[in-house]
Amino acid sequence: MKVIVVALGSAGDVHPNVGLSLALQRRGHQVLLVAAAVFEPLARRIGLDFRGLGTENDYYESIKDPDLWHPRRAFSVIARRLIIPSLREVYEIIAQHKGVGKLVVAASGLTFGARVAQERLGIPVATIHLQPSIFRSVYEPPLVTVSDILGNLPRFLRPYFYQAADRFFIDPLLAGPLNEFRRELGLAPVRRLFDTWMHSPQLVIGLFPEWFAAPQPDWPANVHLTGFPL
Repeated sequence: MKVIVVALGSAGDVHPNVGLSLALQRRGHQVLLVAAAVFEPLARRIGLDFRGLGTENDYYESIKDPDLWHPRRAFSVIARRLIIPSLREVYEIIAQHKGVGKLVVAASGLTFGARVAQERLGIPVATIHLQPSIFRSVYEPPLVTVSDILGNLPRFLRPYFYQAADRFFIDPLLAGPLNEFRRELGLAPVRRLFDTWMHSPQLVIGLFPEWFAAPQPDWPANVHLTGFPL
């Protein structure tokens, strides 16, 4: 089986997926790791096939952006420099492998190109999350700021917090470019991307144990926790 593992981000995001790729390879699968171009020497050194996203200069410009460490402006940097530029690249890489034997994709949650490929091309995709904070919940919400604004809200108000975050912050950054690409492919527009759409309807994998963050009643029903990839 051919497995494409897509990891967006820096070393802390990529290295667990390197371990996942090696484990899959040891089990006899043909693995292609897709990540920022700067990680190609690492992948080649340990014997993984690799496709790079962007250029090394793109990567270093991103991590040197001072707003990346700003509590309110960081996500706009991630959207502008990581999520949006990778959208078409990831889709095209996956599309190039369609029809070459049995193919599945394991992709980090911000890899929107993989979700689009799943919908447009019918390729099975598992969403991989390294941290529980990506899962929204009104029962045990993630600690998103030091002041824990969300956690201090009454439960009945928490859905409105998520709706406001989507409407005024997340979707304005991401929905336009994503839906433009979807329109080119004949797909309907989507909204509230971080609510449910970002999670694969086929399989969602959390690379952490239940004692670290127990699944909540309003997490996606298809979440499977594996433990830490150590």
